[in-house]
Amino acid sequence: TAARCGSDTAAAFCSGQGACGLPTGAPTLAHEEYEPGRGSAGAADVLEDEDELRRSWCPPSPKGKQERQELPPVARVRAKATPKKGAPTAGRNPDRAKAASLGVSVSYLRGPFHSGIRDVFGSKCDPDFHEINAAMVSGTGPREVIVQGLAQSSVQVNDLLLQATRCDDVRGRVKRVEDAGVVVVETGTVVDPFALLQVSLPMRSKGTAVGVPKYLSRSFMPDCKWPLGHALRCPRDGREHTSLVDALYVMKANRHIGKANVFLSYAWDCSASTVFGALGDWCDRTGRDMSKTFVWTCLASINQFRVQEGRELGMKEPLEAFTNAVKGHVRSCGLVACLFDKWDRPTFTSRLWCHFESFVASSQGGKVEFFMPAAEEDSLLKALSHAEPEKLQIVWRAFGVAKVEDAVASFPDDRTSILGAISACGGAARANKALRTQVQDFLLRTSKSLAAEHQEEVSLQRNVRTLFSKLGKLEESAKMDENVVTFQLGAMPADHPKVAASVLNLALTYSQLGRLEEAAPLFEVVLARRRKDAAADSTKLLVVMGYLCDIYKRLGRYKEA
Repeated sequence: TAARCGSDTAAAFCSGQGACGLPTGAPTLAHEEYEPGRGSAGAADVLEDEDELRRSWCPPSPKGKQERQELPPVARVRAKATPKKGAPTAGRNPDRAKAASLGVSVSYLRGPFHSGIRDVFGSKCDPDFHEINAAMVSGTGPREVIVQGLAQSSVQVNDLLLQATRCDDVRGRVKRVEDAGVVVVETGTVVDPFALLQVSLPMRSKGTAVGVPKYLSRSFMPDCKWPLGHALRCPRDGREHTSLVDALYVMKANRHIGKANVFLSYAWDCSASTVFGALGDWCDRTGRDMSKTFVWTCLASINQFRVQEGRELGMKEPLEAFTNAVKGHVRSCGLVACLFDKWDRPTFTSRLWCHFESFVASSQGGKVEFFMPAAEEDSLLKALSHAEPEKLQIVWRAFGVAKVEDAVASFPDDRTSILGAISACGGAARANKALRTQVQDFLLRTSKSLAAEHQEEVSLQRNVRTLFSKLGKLEESAKMDENVVTFQLGAMPADHPKVAASVLNLALTYSQLGRLEEAAPLFEVVLARRRKDAAADSTKLLVVMGYLCDIYKRLGRYKEA
């Protein structure tokens, strides 16, 4: 999200060289159905002649003459997917607003793109987005490496093999284990996606040494179409290699792209199944059509080839341009959707980019919406359903959001730029308050929704009302107390001890709200019940008497007090 993959990310946000900001020579956006092997204008209009294709793809020279340029091999292969008229060329019919806000559909990410990830890494692998970017988006294509000489029993499919270098800057995802060796998909890390595994260096898996490779056999994966934008001419700047979203545009897969209506904020440390699964759950829960929900995401919408170039050149953008670019994308989408991969220790709150994106949206009056995978909602439900204080403390700690000052970024320059932008937009204190409010509201809404779905679980109801009470949301706490009392009176005798405990909670909440006339009779009911049990526990009787005495004094009923 917002190019969390290097200091050149700021450059990618703002560059007019086809990165993602306010691009020059941007294509117009069409919304047409795409059929493989057929241009949208029909078979009779597709380009067959290479010279005509070159005229369409290559920008004119400054003198107005068409220079002869060699087409990339992929361009020749994909000629039939390029329409004859109105082909995407640099400088033709620029539509900067539409191009800057192009997004990919959730249905594409969960369908063809996720299938591509499984094809590259293997069906049992679940790589994170650093690995996906290195192997499938910003490189020359995924490479398989057969590592021989390791103890094969010590590694399993989906494990990471790390070289024993000072910063683990070389790694591969284990795709399969076979007689010839361990087969990994080479990805590197954010330090260097193209770093090579070496024979002489020992390897580790899950922190355990697995041996020194004796032999490496490296090769590109045969018949692999990834990266999709490799060797395609970018319709924004006329240069070779495009972003994923522009590759889909050039290939006329227009059903998968559209004006972005969601800005997706997530951490690249999350796995593919976590992000895509949560997106699907969110769309189902909110009634969104996945084929018409177009997300702006740094992985797809930013030209990661340009990001890599910027990293190598040490490109940086002025702070003001960087901030305005982020604001522009957030404003264009209208909604920032923030992924909580884990409710109790979300990666989101530890990443500086995520802090910044949600802060930009809230400071502009934009809509920020959090969501989490369905499995995490089940986990939160289990935690809230436990009556033990230590379990509730785990939930309570989740409401304490990490501070902006403690959040991390992959690169020092990113951190400097983002903290500077936050300072210019109101400062860290304001950002912390905004995110804390957003996260607390999200967790409270989720907890309340879970409580409404499981009204029979009284411990759940009580724990959720405690969360509302601790955060000063007493009206909501009172409503939940009322629901608990109503449910219990319909399920058990009125003189049951659990009913008395719930009525006492409701009386205390009314007292905090100043609704003393309603609180007094409830305390009286509880006191009558406790007097019957005074022999068993006189302390509880005295506590209720103290509460009722206070209520009487506040009401001016001193004689009764």
